[in-house]
Amino acid sequence: MDDGEIREILDQLLVRHNLPAETIAQIIRRSEGVPVFATEFAQLAQHGQGPEAGVELPATLQELLLARIDALGPVKELAWD
Repeated sequence: MDDGEIREILDQLLVRHNLPAETIAQIIRRSEGVPVFATEFAQLAQHGQGPEAGVELPATLQELLLARIDALGPVKELAWD
């Protein structure tokens, strides 16, 4: 998807969250046009894991997936089996 289409998805997802324009730009850039990754980045940012909370968004899709697995807590071991 192009950047405009990803922005439309983010606008719908983030209707109640006022993320800074720079955070949204980072999400668009890092999602590389893949809607599911844009959604995952947006969820991280919504839950206080974005630049506005002093936490850098993962730089790559691989780091994003690892961050989501780490957030599983004790059950994350199941993801590695």
